[in-house]
Amino acid sequence: MTVLASPRDYLANLPGHETTGTISAPGLDRMEKLVDALGRPNERYPAVHITGTNGKGSVAALVTQLLGVHGLEVGTFTSPHLSCITERVRIDGAPVTNKVFDGALSRVAQAALRAGVVPTWFEAVTATGLLVFAQAKVDVAVIEVGMLGRWDATNVVRSEVAVVTNVELDHLDYAGPTRMHIAREKAGIVGPESTLVAGEMTDGLETVFADRGPKRMYRYGREFTMARARTAAGFSVRIVTPSCSYESLVVQLKGEHQCTNAALAVMATEAHLGRSLDIEMTRKALWSTVLAGRAEIIRESDPQVLLDGAHNPAAATALGRMVNEQFLHANPRILLCAMSGSRDPRSFLSNIDAPNFDLIVATQLRSRRAVEANAWTQPARDMNLQIVSIEDVHAATKYAMRAARHGLVVVTGSLHLLASVSETVLAGF
Repeated sequence: MTVLASPRDYLANLPGHETTGTISAPGLDRMEKLVDALGRPNERYPAVHITGTNGKGSVAALVTQLLGVHGLEVGTFTSPHLSCITERVRIDGAPVTNKVFDGALSRVAQAALRAGVVPTWFEAVTATGLLVFAQAKVDVAVIEVGMLGRWDATNVVRSEVAVVTNVELDHLDYAGPTRMHIAREKAGIVGPESTLVAGEMTDGLETVFADRGPKRMYRYGREFTMARARTAAGFSVRIVTPSCSYESLVVQLKGEHQCTNAALAVMATEAHLGRSLDIEMTRKALWSTVLAGRAEIIRESDPQVLLDGAHNPAAATALGRMVNEQFLHANPRILLCAMSGSRDPRSFLSNIDAPNFDLIVATQLRSRRAVEANAWTQPARDMNLQIVSIEDVHAATKYAMRAARHGLVVVTGSLHLLASVSETVLAGF
């Protein structure tokens, strides 16, 4: 491929899920050749490498804050982005500038040309992030896996700490039909030089990760634990690790599941630092961590609007539980949803406890892989739900906002939907 006039033109013309809606054959050959041509920037810093069906982004944000308050310069790579591609590449929590991103992307394009490879869109963006972190001389990188793990483009980093948040049913087209298949793919980020921090595992999945031979293992519910108590502010959390008991922590991120994510983040940070954390700095980090698109309120009233990127059964269940617990008195409650790929509207509505919503507004992403808006209609009617299908996202957003009046609009199903809805709401709809 000829390098085009601008780095962004080059990126837009690369193959991949983001541009063509297709997934390339699995493998790390292209990525290895690309980082070789760049001088192996991926080996210039240790990484906290995070995989899991749900919670990756939350744990990445929490670990970033925890490492930062303990004095480290931190590079963070996450996906996808909501508004701007530079959100994927952060230094000390802040997105890099367009100039920094494009400068690194230009070097990636030239390196790909020298190496004779055509990377995928995601591989090029990943390489850009890894190069930015090397240029910034970060102390540590927090790297969120894009999908699964073993063949993910991020799996060229030096995973000093490997975090597995959980293993649920997702990406079945690429991993296989069972949790065991998915676990084997996610275990690919764990190596003999890694410390493994693992969330709660069921169905014998733990052995899949243990068989990778990490030098240490910290397992949720065994080597470290978490207890929570409901308060007016949300939850008061107690996290106990082998080296410390952290009392009276408050997690800013909404939802009971975020307490577990906080425990994973504290344990991962301890594993990287090799010591217990400062309790006051830990409190500060957990309270100050916010994350766009995860139980994020972008409008406070008339109506209140909550964004959450839940897109699989386990995430939908967690979101439904959180809405029922924390927005019990919101009336009416409107669900605005859209999905892509092979996602199933029927199971999503069931998992999110859709009967607790007064109206479902189904819409459609502008994507080759979008689930059609009318695909939600029959599943909703089978559950005796009120539903309106509106293909245009902007029109669907306005309809949901007006229907909610003084109540609540919950926007979910895809991070791409969240970005579009956020623009409409913040513009005054």
